[in-house]
Amino acid sequence: MVDGFGSDVSGKNRTYIIQVRDVAIGVQLLLHKQSLVDYGFIYVIENEKKYGPTGLKVSPNSSIQFAFPDKDEASRTAAHEKALAFLKTAKKPEAEASKPAK
Repeated sequence: MVDGFGSDVSGKNRTYIIQVRDVAIGVQLLLHKQSLVDYGFIYVIENEKKYGPTGLKVSPNSSIQFAFPDKDEASRTAAHEKALAFLKTAKKPEAEASKPAK
């Protein structure tokens, strides 16, 4: 578990928690080219509300995009359940062809 600070849409600072299971499910969704917003990942939703869909982008290497507010287990559970329902029926994502090194 990792915690960090960020600000919500109103600018109020809050603590976000990232659990290994958040990252595991989130990465699976991204591999299937799914939007984390559509599955209820709170940090990404609040980020888009605050900066717009083309605003502040979270680095794909950052785990903060998988974060949920501290003490908000209901949102985490709902996001995980929705994601797992999709993943149970989703086909294996296609591997991207690697380009030969020059």
